[in-house]
Amino acid sequence: MLASLTVRAYHRLGRTFESLKEDKLNLTIATGNGFFDDTLNLMLKLALHFMDDWSTVSAEIIVLALDNPNASQREIAERLNIQQSAVSQRQKRARLDLVLELLEYYSKTLKELS
Repeated sequence: MLASLTVRAYHRLGRTFESLKEDKLNLTIATGNGFFDDTLNLMLKLALHFMDDWSTVSAEIIVLALDNPNASQREIAERLNIQQSAVSQRQKRARLDLVLELLEYYSKTLKELS
């Protein structure tokens, strides 16, 4: 049985690697469930598309928000030595709300699959 699982995983890895090259991507998800793979990878492509347009400050604000999920905008502002309103603007520009929604969806979906 273990050998059969290993062979299937190996074949899935090969197909996934080929699709990465064809689609010119560097990240994909392969769960073995076609519906979830298609859904999660479409969401990932869309997220990577808007993340490619992030400035350095947008990426920085996302990292700070993810590394410090309980920090207020005021606390982040103090850390960056900027105004709280600037933190709010940066979070909106970087689409932090969508990033958090996407991560929550991925987390729930991957729990269902395991």
